[in-house]
Amino acid sequence: MSSKSAVQLINVTKRISGKTIVDHLTFDINRGEIFGLLGPNGAGKTTTIRMLVGLISITEGEIFIQGKSISSDYMVAVQHVGAIVENPELYPFLTGYQNLVHFANMTPGVSKERIQEVAALVNLDQRLKDKVKTYSLGMKQRLGIAQALLHKPSILILDEPTNGLDPAGIRELREYIRRLSQEENVAVIVSSHLLAEMELMCDRIAVINLGKLIEVKNLKEFILGNGDDVTTIFEVDNFIKAKAIITATFSEIPVSEAKNDIDGLEVRASKKTIALINSELNRKGINVYGIYSQKKSLEDKFLEITRGDHHVKTNSK
Repeated sequence: MSSKSAVQLINVTKRISGKTIVDHLTFDINRGEIFGLLGPNGAGKTTTIRMLVGLISITEGEIFIQGKSISSDYMVAVQHVGAIVENPELYPFLTGYQNLVHFANMTPGVSKERIQEVAALVNLDQRLKDKVKTYSLGMKQRLGIAQALLHKPSILILDEPTNGLDPAGIRELREYIRRLSQEENVAVIVSSHLLAEMELMCDRIAVINLGKLIEVKNLKEFILGNGDDVTTIFEVDNFIKAKAIITATFSEIPVSEAKNDIDGLEVRASKKTIALINSELNRKGINVYGIYSQKKSLEDKFLEITRGDHHVKTNSK
């Protein structure tokens, strides 16, 4: 296990009633990073999380948390984990502080100072005396995170943490998760169907489909790919003439009409070639009013590799 790794999955498989739900997942999760689990409904994300926290058994393979096996050394391994699976379990008629004290009493060594520390970390220290029933959904989620952090875990697992939150609450939660990973060096594992939010939050992602691992990559690399080519739109005054110039000078580059409201043409080429195309268009008397790079979103890339008949290629890099 790498010295950077907080969690390691090796050929993790789960079968229920003869059906394979999770199929030989292998990847590492590093300390201090936010790691996203992505996949369509039924892909195996929640089953993977349940195995990570020991709620269900592993059929084959092994999970190590800080070098300790979930299967053979569960009590030691799970001490490193804090988790919220869907919604945090809180007592609405107790105050925030009373809730944290209640959970602290279940774990040896959690001091009053630690309770104040985690409350401040999630920015609830000024509301601890208020009853939880008066909290907004975002505040309840943050109190749940504070509860999960009481015992100073090195891994925080959040399954659909933004469920029911409004845009302001989602942004607020995202900022606290980022702060945790950076300031506490916590490995945060997040599963969510909100792809735009995952794009803003995660450092790396694993895409799972039909129980199989498709890819594990740095988020930016996953979206942009390994190539240098970018899709670019040239807004021009004469589409037909501009297309003829590019086709004649750069015959290997396909040219098409822009697929949006811009009056122009679309090419896919390297940044260096884009500059050469612009220079050639100007030289031949074409007015170029704008050059726009068309960047894919996480949603675009996700749908690209999971749509259709869901062909899966394994890559445990």
